[in-house]
Amino acid sequence: MIAGMFLLASRPTHAQPRGSATLIGAVVDADTQSPLEAVHVFVEGSMLGTTTDSTGHFTLAPIPLGAQHLRLSMVGYLPETRALMFRAPRTFTLNFSLRQEVMALKGVTVSAKRDPVWRKHLVTFEHLFLGESARAAETRILNPETIDFIE
Repeated sequence: MIAGMFLLASRPTHAQPRGSATLIGAVVDADTQSPLEAVHVFVEGSMLGTTTDSTGHFTLAPIPLGAQHLRLSMVGYLPETRALMFRAPRTFTLNFSLRQEVMALKGVTVSAKRDPVWRKHLVTFEHLFLGESARAAETRILNPETIDFIE
């Protein structure tokens, strides 16, 4: 029994837990081949995930051995799912290319009403800032909407 323990202790150790794999790779745009940053790369049904760096590269570990579904997703791109089989506790390399997804969005209307108190403050401001001369009556502030009155 001692010999068996000695053999286990002399085996090379791995940086990953026993019975798990590491996946490294890169993700690019399918049309331009440009690296994609911030792509979500994760094992479905688990809390195991990462994102690509500024060069499109990622490292995902520790992945349990066996059949796994790897999912890649990013806004503006079609998500991709790959069924993978990890049979050995080692590092695997796999690269991906994602296709852009054209998303039609409804139009957005932005509108706002000026606070009536603001108008009152503007009149007071113009009176104090421009004065009451004949020239003041001919003077206009061209962009009053940029003025903010703090009470």
